[in-house]
Amino acid sequence: MRCEDFGDLLHGYVDGELDPGSRHRVETHLATCQRCAATCQEMRGLRRALSGRALAFPVPAGLYERVSAALQPPVQPPVHPPPKTPPSTPPGPGLGGSGRSLVLASALILVALFTWGMIPVPRFPTPEELQAREVVASHVRSLLPKHLLDAEVSDARLLGRWFQEQVEFTPPIRNLADKGFALRGGRLDYLNDQKSAVLVYKRQELVINVFSWPAKGKPDRETQAFAKQNYQVLHWVRGGMSYWVISELDPGEMKVFANLLRD
Repeated sequence: MRCEDFGDLLHGYVDGELDPGSRHRVETHLATCQRCAATCQEMRGLRRALSGRALAFPVPAGLYERVSAALQPPVQPPVHPPPKTPPSTPPGPGLGGSGRSLVLASALILVALFTWGMIPVPRFPTPEELQAREVVASHVRSLLPKHLLDAEVSDARLLGRWFQEQVEFTPPIRNLADKGFALRGGRLDYLNDQKSAVLVYKRQELVINVFSWPAKGKPDRETQAFAKQNYQVLHWVRGGMSYWVISELDPGEMKVFANLLRD
């Protein structure tokens, strides 16, 4: 399934309206396309937000009377018959008195709704939030059978050599098994329009994915934390490299793990 053929089915998939065959095709595509998977998550989040009680507000007292009064057409003075001689320039299109009143009332209603918070002002995600969604989608795909590891190597030096053969950069690799975070290997991914090196660790049965790629020209940045679905996501920039860590660990353990990677 191509991405351009996917849009018509996505709304039905999110609303649970597809037949089993179409649903299977959509889920197969989502497992291999991070862009469509991120779009699906956005639509699900929007659907949850629109169905929540947070958007239900009581109508302020007197609103109906004020709107009704604003919609009443103004009293017009008597209209004299037009002159028999037509004007040299035809009048352009315009709104009559009642039409202008309707437009004005509609504008006032919208202003009132925004002021009272009944219509939320849209907030656009930051580039880091958009990138975090891609990281979540890639992490979810990695948990599918046979998607987690390209190289099942727990030796840091051997895994570093493997990455040297695959990409033009080598991520810093540390085996933290003595700290409770066992290195399982690595794989390649494609994020932020470039190849990404992914280190895979495990804390008991929970998978930790560490994504890294060059961030040329970007200054160092302290750790940012995101909570996406059931996952904790950490991001920082250091030494010309961008790092993203994701897992289902609790925030405290994630902080400990990130500190061990940076030390």
